[in-house]
Amino acid sequence: LDEPTAVLTPKEIEDFLEGLPVIKLPGVGPKTNLILQNLNIKKIGELSRINEENLKNYFGEKFSKYLFLVSHGIDNSEVEENNEIKSISREMTFEEDTNDKDLIHNSLINLVNDVYEEAKDYNLSFKTITIKVRYKNFETHTKQISLKEFKNDKEIILEKGKELLKQFLNDKKIRLIGIRVSNLKEK
Repeated sequence: LDEPTAVLTPKEIEDFLEGLPVIKLPGVGPKTNLILQNLNIKKIGELSRINEENLKNYFGEKFSKYLFLVSHGIDNSEVEENNEIKSISREMTFEEDTNDKDLIHNSLINLVNDVYEEAKDYNLSFKTITIKVRYKNFETHTKQISLKEFKNDKEIILEKGKELLKQFLNDKKIRLIGIRVSNLKEK
């Protein structure tokens, strides 16, 4: 077994959690986050200072206890190892923002090659292809397409990637492009 790289004291854990948004806590999704926001609880530190009894009115006994404990850095749930790959992606930031279509397409080809090789190495097929574009002003967009069946074909990634990329090729200069395959399964 690997040894931990750091051991934190309870005080260090609470200091670390103090300024993080409550949505970062496991089990706190959009609905719970909205309730907490309405209670003017935006940070984990603020949640940790709320009396557990007061939370019961909003979340019930069991979940209130969980929120109280986890906001103090205490999580008694079992640790599960999950090595499952959810997606494979590559991104490239251009040295200078560009609208040079040849440069953008050649970069996409290189990214597709890398993504395909990794999928092949892991013996994975994919069903979803996503393109990501970040413009000069940092405005970021993604578009995706889902295939009818699982594939492991570099040409399909490139073809669909180019189709999706076309929607973003205009006069705006591009800072970054990326490609991702997801919805994966072993071949």
